[in-house]
Amino acid sequence: MRGCRKACPTHIQCCSTCFNLNKLHRFDRVSSFTAFIVFLSLFSLPLLGQASYHTTGADAPWNPGGSNLDRSHDQSSSRDVVSVNRLRIPAKAASHLEAAQSRFAKMQLDQAAVEIDRAIDIYPEFAQAFCMKALVDLAEKDFTGSVESAAHAIRLDGADAYSWVALATAYNSLNEWPEAEASAAQALSLDPSAWQGRLELAKSFYGEAKLDLALYTLDQLNQDVPDVHLVRANSLMRLSRTQEAAQQFALFLREAPGDSRGDQIRQILSRVPPAGIQPEP
Repeated sequence: MRGCRKACPTHIQCCSTCFNLNKLHRFDRVSSFTAFIVFLSLFSLPLLGQASYHTTGADAPWNPGGSNLDRSHDQSSSRDVVSVNRLRIPAKAASHLEAAQSRFAKMQLDQAAVEIDRAIDIYPEFAQAFCMKALVDLAEKDFTGSVESAAHAIRLDGADAYSWVALATAYNSLNEWPEAEASAAQALSLDPSAWQGRLELAKSFYGEAKLDLALYTLDQLNQDVPDVHLVRANSLMRLSRTQEAAQQFALFLREAPGDSRGDQIRQILSRVPPAGIQPEP
């Protein structure tokens, strides 16, 4: 692992109203719960088998309502994969992973880790268990461990888009922007509908000072989750579009009122002049 890059690229001048992006990527309770909603709703699919996807370029148009896959082909492929995966993954291992998901939902991270270890002991090639371990590592702020867990999941099953999303999230948490960008792009190439990957892609673009590209990527998301507003607000702030940034910060506070980053955001908002009033030079 290379040394972590600074949060603010050297060619971006930070101002007094810029939010510390380090905190943006720290996996606090709100982000952990969001990840639970996002990832665990999809973990049930790999347990029963996951449909294969045609590869689509990361820069291809993205339809939030679904991809342009041949649905009849997907359904037949899904049935084949389901039968194979059911034979391959022992029921007891799947049961432990389900228990881990339940523990994680309650933020009982130690118990979740125990259940994951039990699943892996039964079935060492259980890719989705290692992906779940990566999420637990993120929640515990063990970002290097999360990279290792997600990378191992990918070695076991490189076609699992959500393992790539977990890897991108971990790299973003370490401020390893190019690695995060590559991982998120790979997730989207496997599943263009994986909006979580597009959010991580936008975060990596922000870290690389590709602010317009970050905003463009966020516009493609069509998802109303707090961190979308936070990334957009930071990008707008760096582009000196302070009024638009303030609106996005306000939306974030409304949707995540208990977030630990709230106090710092309120301080930023207190320094943004009202609409129509130009700041003093």
